[in-house]
Amino acid sequence: MGKGLVPESKRRVLQRYLKKGPERRYEVQRYLHMGLRVKPGLQFTESDLFRRCEGNARREERLRAMMRDPTMLAPVGEGGIADIAACSSRHAQQSMELPELSPRLSTYVINLQRRADRRLHIGKVCKALDLAPTFIDAIDGTAVSAQGGCIETVRRIRTTCDPVSRKGISRSLGEVCLYSASWHEQGQRCEQLMRMASHRLHSTRLTAWGHELWGAVGCSLSHQEVLRRFLADQTSEWCLILEDDASMDMPGLDARALFSKGMRAIQRCCPNWGLVYLGGSVASYPHGTSKQHVDPDDRVENILVRGKLMYQTHAYLIRKPTAVFVLDKLKRGLAADAALVSWTRTAPDRCFAFRPRQILFQPGGASRWKDSDIFVEGAEFKRKANKAAKHEGKVYSFAPKFRNSFRSLQSEGVELHMMCRPSQHQKLNTKAVLPVKRNIRRRRRPRRTGKN
Repeated sequence: MGKGLVPESKRRVLQRYLKKGPERRYEVQRYLHMGLRVKPGLQFTESDLFRRCEGNARREERLRAMMRDPTMLAPVGEGGIADIAACSSRHAQQSMELPELSPRLSTYVINLQRRADRRLHIGKVCKALDLAPTFIDAIDGTAVSAQGGCIETVRRIRTTCDPVSRKGISRSLGEVCLYSASWHEQGQRCEQLMRMASHRLHSTRLTAWGHELWGAVGCSLSHQEVLRRFLADQTSEWCLILEDDASMDMPGLDARALFSKGMRAIQRCCPNWGLVYLGGSVASYPHGTSKQHVDPDDRVENILVRGKLMYQTHAYLIRKPTAVFVLDKLKRGLAADAALVSWTRTAPDRCFAFRPRQILFQPGGASRWKDSDIFVEGAEFKRKANKAAKHEGKVYSFAPKFRNSFRSLQSEGVELHMMCRPSQHQKLNTKAVLPVKRNIRRRRRPRRTGKN
C-alpha cells in the first residue's frame, strides 16, 4: 500500500459517513438513571449512547424515547429539531378515543406577558410532554387595579375560622364577603365579583390593600377566557389547561405512560368522567387537623384518587359539560380552584386526581410562601429571591430545581435503575474477596541511652 492510500476498512467507513452525513449528537440535560455512565452537560453521539446500552433491548427502547425528550437529551444541531417535529406529526395522525399527551390534545397555557421566565419554563415542560399548546395572555390583576380600580362589598356571607386551632380553640380570621371589583378598560366599565375572606385584603409593606383580591380577579378572568375558547371549539371534547408554573420532576416518557395508565383506569370505572387533576393538594381536615387524608375507598389502582376536595388549578383536564358549570361559577364570584371544587361537590365520583404521584406539580404546593403573583407572601418571596440572586451576580428567574432521583422514575424506569445497580449479595461477595489487612505489630527498638 502506497504512502497516500487509505486502508480498505477506513475507506468504507469514510464512504458510509459521506453517504449518511454527520452523526447526530445529544447533550445530556438530566441524569438518565439507566446505567449508561453519562453526566449532565456532556455531549455524546447516537452510536456512543447505544453502545453504552451493551445490547440490552429494554435500555435501547428507553433510550430512543429519551432522545425524543429534549428535557433529558437535547439534540445538538438542526437534525434533532426536525426529528421532534416529525415525531409530533406522527402522533397527530393517530386517533384519540381517550385523552393522551400528544399534539392532538387541545392544550391552553395561561401566562403573564411580564413573566417571560415562566413562559420559557412551561415551554420546556410542554415539549417534554409532546404537547402543542396555545398560549393565552393572562389578565394582570395589578395592571387592572391601576385602571381606576375600585372594590366594594356586596354582602357578607359568613365568619371564617382557622381550621388548625391550638388546644381545640378556633381562632376567628374575619368574615367571608362577596366583593365587586370594577375598573375602566377602553372607556367601558368592567366588573367582576369575587368571594374572599376579609383578612386577605390587608396591606403589607410590599403590597397595597386588596392585592390578593385583584390577583384572584386576574386569575378568574384568565380561566374564563380559556373556557370560552374551549367551548367555542367544536372539534375538541376535552382540553388540558395549564398555568405557567406547572412543573415536572420525571422524564416525559414516564409522565406520558403514567397519564395513559390513569386515563384507562378512569375510563373503566367512570366513562362519563368530567374533571381530572394532573396535580394538586387535597384539602381535607379530619378531626380538626391539617393533615391531608384520603379515604381508602377513594383510591383507584394506587395511582389515582377521587378528587373531592382538590385545590390548585395549575394543571387539569376538563370536559365541556363541566366547563359550562365552572364558567358560570367563575362569573358568580368563585375563585378558580373554588369553582372546580363546587362542581366536584355535585359529582364527587366523576372527578379524579393523580396521587400520590403527581404528573405536574406546583413548586411550593399548598404553601403561600412561593413565587406567586397573587399571594402577599409571594411578593416577599420574590424580594428575597431577587436579593439572593443579586448577591451572586445573577438575575432571578423561575427555574425550580428537581431532585431527579430514581424515585421520580415510573414503572420501567425504576426496574431499569434497579437492574443496573449491583445486587446486595454481589456486594457481599465482593467484600469477601478483598484481601484482609493484618495488624502487624512492629518490634520496639531498644532505647538509646547515649552510652557506648
